Amino acid sequence: MKQAKRIVAMVLCLLALLALPAGAVMEKGEPNITAQTTMKEVRNNPGIKNSGFYTYSQDKDCPPGQALWEMTTVEGYTNEYVAEGCAKGLNLVIENYNNGVQVTHSFYTDAEKAADRTKNNTGLFYFPAKAENAKFALILAGSGANESAELEEGACTAWQLHELGYAAFILRYRVWTDASDDAPLEDIGRAMQYIEEHAAEFGIQPEQYAIVGYSMGGHLTGLFGTESVGYQHYNVPKPAALLLGYPINDMTYIKPIYHVIQDIGAYGPKYYTRNLSDEITPDYPATYHWHGVNDTLLKELGYWRQGPQLEAALQANHVKHVFRVFNNAIELDRFTYDAAQRKAVRQELGLGDELVLGHVGRFCYAKNHEFLLDIMAEVCKQRPDAVLLLIGEGENEAAARRKAEALGLQRNVRFLGRQSDPAKFYQAMDAFVLPSRYEGLGIVLIEAQAAALPVICSTEVPQEAQVLPEMQYLSLQESPAVWADATIRAAENARRRDTSAEMRAGGFDIVTEAKKLEEFYFDLLK
Repeated sequence: MKQAKRIVAMVLCLLALLALPAGAVMEKGEPNITAQTTMKEVRNNPGIKNSGFYTYSQDKDCPPGQALWEMTTVEGYTNEYVAEGCAKGLNLVIENYNNGVQVTHSFYTDAEKAADRTKNNTGLFYFPAKAENAKFALILAGSGANESAELEEGACTAWQLHELGYAAFILRYRVWTDASDDAPLEDIGRAMQYIEEHAAEFGIQPEQYAIVGYSMGGHLTGLFGTESVGYQHYNVPKPAALLLGYPINDMTYIKPIYHVIQDIGAYGPKYYTRNLSDEITPDYPATYHWHGVNDTLLKELGYWRQGPQLEAALQANHVKHVFRVFNNAIELDRFTYDAAQRKAVRQELGLGDELVLGHVGRFCYAKNHEFLLDIMAEVCKQRPDAVLLLIGEGENEAAARRKAEALGLQRNVRFLGRQSDPAKFYQAMDAFVLPSRYEGLGIVLIEAQAAALPVICSTEVPQEAQVLPEMQYLSLQESPAVWADATIRAAENARRRDTSAEMRAGGFDIVTEAKKLEEFYFDLLK
């Protein structure tokens, strides 16, 4: 009787398969994704759709927004610097799927996910190595609020690791409202248990693994390396190395926000209340951490509470480690002075031989647009033909427009709004003015100097921003008339030229700096 039932079941399965459309069972995808492929095309690719690889890192819980996101290219969905690597990572997913590799794995049981719905929002995405018995790395992308970066940081890194001969796993961990009661740490622990249990199937060495974490993922990675809340609590081996890209060490003012969102009414330390530097002991894994010199988020969270404080803890505990700070560089070729482009942009703007000043920045308190307009009013007393180009948008734009009108500058000030490619406008300018009340590095100053513009900025701007001698610092205590005189003199004596060699020597060429980071990253993994 049992044998008869088995035969019937087999026949029914065969009939079900035969009833499917031709090619449906073995439908494969074309590994032809580029940086310009739309997200809709990515998601409709059978190799992505059928593999279960997660591509909703930004629009995951916003169905109305998905239609808009799907018209975005891979480059637009991620960014221009990692788009090519992401595309290669996606093509690797497709190739693996076509070769019969199970890409997506769940490290929670169906019963566990039924009992806790948040565990449905997790996953492990496998990228096999080129050879058996390989070392492996677990990748934790960054996250913030309800967004995550499994595609932006995960796919790109997985492809790079694959090229180096490593197996890689991208972890989708719980975020935001799903991340209560240290859920992300549990996700890492359970994922590692799953990897260790299936090491033979994955063709990897279960020991001597690395974890790569970015931003919030770096914070979680760092905590998992601790004895207090990390690997020991999940009975898995200690990581051999932690690679932390721009990690958050101390969440400072965000801590109470996360507490309200995730653990209201609960007490005791959580992953977001713990400072990584406080948990480090002499037995901490070898650590390699780095960030950009002008990392906006780290500055907002208090720069000295981040990388420098983590570095101090590693040193104090004599942990083997390396710390690097990389310049936030630009694509010099886009900004290098070009006389022909200058003429073309001026014609596009309806400008001839007028004195053209420029400013690029958000309309906010820090940028001090009201003082900039006072300077412009003084400039126009000497040069009535002068024009000020204002590129940007923000909460203070309406007030700036009203002030320009009150000063009678309607014909002298042009509000150009937000520009996707501001590089060409630098060519049309004769001088760049930045009277900021406070400033980070001020990447616009690097762009202006790359275009060989004389720059007049406030003494609140860091000295590290100066590359060329044409850059001048003035106190905000000086009158607008003094600023106007300095600006006019600088513009009239400007020596426009190709400054790319000087900018490259200063460490602000994105190609050179990216190469340094790539070499640093690859050296760590060899």
